Amino acid sequence: MHSRTDKRISLKTKTFRVILTGSLILILLGSAIGLALYGYSSLRSYKDESRHLIDYTLLLEDQSYVERIFRETKKVYGSMPEDVRRDPQSEAFMEACVPLVDEDFFKARDILVKCREGTEQKNVSYMFTEPDQSAIVYVVDGDEEEWAFLPGQWVRADLSRIKGIEKSSWRLHITHEEEYGWVGTDFASMVDAKGKQIGYAVMDLDLNDFLGRIFRFLKILLPVAVILVLLLAFLSSQLLRKHIISHLTVMAGAAREYTARDKVEQPEDAPFIFESLGINTSDELEELWHSMRRWRTSPPNGRRTASLPWRCLTAAKRGISAPC
Repeated sequence: MHSRTDKRISLKTKTFRVILTGSLILILLGSAIGLALYGYSSLRSYKDESRHLIDYTLLLEDQSYVERIFRETKKVYGSMPEDVRRDPQSEAFMEACVPLVDEDFFKARDILVKCREGTEQKNVSYMFTEPDQSAIVYVVDGDEEEWAFLPGQWVRADLSRIKGIEKSSWRLHITHEEEYGWVGTDFASMVDAKGKQIGYAVMDLDLNDFLGRIFRFLKILLPVAVILVLLLAFLSSQLLRKHIISHLTVMAGAAREYTARDKVEQPEDAPFIFESLGINTSDELEELWHSMRRWRTSPPNGRRTASLPWRCLTAAKRGISAPC
């Protein structure tokens, strides 16, 4: 079995570890808070941009047609047989949606396409939610032709998240797609002439530049943070060793020598072991040194008298002689 001295860890090592851990946590926490504030303000800017673009797009649309295409899409979608509605990519499903694609539909879609291309965003579309299937149903999709959905086609979605994003001043649904990269999706409520909600206008924002800046910052931050933490911990441990540990080491050595001398008789004029340490730190260490110096001024045989019984008992048990 190992003794406690075998597992002893120096005060310098303990301090180095504490400073290293504390500094690392402090730097990472500060960086995380900074990134969170930067991300929050940036996402709010993207959100404001999205709402302005959606409002501008809706102003260009024929409001009466928008309300009509929503009504007709919901009617066609609701009248489909269940087995047809279940597969939005089936031929029967798409045949049921084709009558919704007319000249007015292409006019509305062209506005969305121009908005997407002019603003260099990923997509703009109109849709409504279908709670029974936890899905969103496209009405007009301004995406590239090979990717665009027909009116009535649907995809699964988290409807509670959509409501939260629509009400939030900064939240976006951030995803990564192989075709587009990083995309932030915003949902804005669409209402009819009576103020009743009919669906959502959806804007897919390009976040590649925003997240690219964050990733580049992290690539620089992490190695710099590690270097700073190591440097800070090293300098702190050196200062601690110079101003605290070195004095403690000297006093510990003097205390061990003082204990060793106590086992033999010392002449009255022998120099006191603690007198020559000369600790002048103006703090608790100096107070400790003065306390140790005062041991000599205690009653002449006070400490020795207290220790004699124990010394005699120990010597008797070990079978050795000792001055009692």
